[in-house]
Amino acid sequence: MNHSVFSGQAWLVIVMLAFAQAGCSGINTKRMVPEQGERPTPRFDYSLKIVQPVGGQKSVFGVQDYVENGELHDALMNTMTGSGLFTRVTDKGNADRELHSEIIAVAPSGGYNMTFAFVTQYWIIDPATGDEVWRKGVNARHEVKVTETWSGSARAVQALEGAVRKNLQRLVEALSTAEL
Repeated sequence: MNHSVFSGQAWLVIVMLAFAQAGCSGINTKRMVPEQGERPTPRFDYSLKIVQPVGGQKSVFGVQDYVENGELHDALMNTMTGSGLFTRVTDKGNADRELHSEIIAVAPSGGYNMTFAFVTQYWIIDPATGDEVWRKGVNARHEVKVTETWSGSARAVQALEGAVRKNLQRLVEALSTAEL
């Protein structure tokens, strides 16, 4: 009887540790979206379709060291919708312009403090002609200090999310002065 109680307690500890690890290391696309003020009148009289990004990879279990295509897609949808730059933002059907993206590099560095660099290429296509009307490479870095978060996996996640957030903010800033 004591053996089954011990086994139950051991399993409980293992399950709790697994949930703690998963909770600390999961990326959240909502935290990748830059804060934006009130939505202005659209700058462009175009609708925008977010095309599925390319270049993403799955992270190795237990280590959040990359961004998947779907994660960037969700963050792009939320960012571009919140930016108010276009009359409508969608990922289905037709639109006046298409935003394409490629993840070029995701690079961690650091020891006690964790830094991630997130490098992407964005381009906009006019689907009526197939012409590329705009292109921009964006590089962003974000550091999380050990004094901000003790857990190494949480620092990695926060640094990666912060690098993507800064990257998307720079995309919005570039588009706010672009001519399409």
